[in-house]
Amino acid sequence: MMGTVITAAVCGAIVGGLLAIVGVLAGMRVERRLQWRGKVECVVSNWDLNFQQAGSLSQAMCSFDVDLFNEQPFATGIRDVRVVFVRDDGEEVTGTLRDVLLREGVVLNLPPRQWFHASLHGRFDDQDARKLREFRRVEFLGYFPDGREFRQRVIGRKDFTVRRKKLFSRRKDYQPGTMWRGTPGDED
Repeated sequence: MMGTVITAAVCGAIVGGLLAIVGVLAGMRVERRLQWRGKVECVVSNWDLNFQQAGSLSQAMCSFDVDLFNEQPFATGIRDVRVVFVRDDGEEVTGTLRDVLLREGVVLNLPPRQWFHASLHGRFDDQDARKLREFRRVEFLGYFPDGREFRQRVIGRKDFTVRRKKLFSRRKDYQPGTMWRGTPGDED
């Protein structure tokens, strides 16, 4: 009798220990997965777009600041940064961005869990500059080291409609003097 109780206790301790080890390993795996799922947050500010005309040639220059926050515990980067103007007809006009030192092929190295600031500039010559006059939205585009695309809206234009104003509004449920007292005929 005493031997079976001891055997049951030992078997229970072994099973409990194995379950605890499996639980700890699964928790570590889930935590690691959640860390890798962190996003890169982006705040865009100081948007500016200027058009310049010199004779028959035109040029457009855009500039904006980006503040990026890497939520992952590991450093990452964004390469091939570009600005994309999406026109009303859906056509995309893409331009390469330069940093303050006017270097092309800008790479933004993002340290883990820290803010990173960059001032970016783009230039569009003649034909592309003319296409930029009717844009619907502007997007900041880049690529992560694993090839995934990073796209953030910079500015956009929404269509809206204006309806004719009604001169007199009619409320079907309004009866003078009954708003707080209930409807006539409901007296107790």
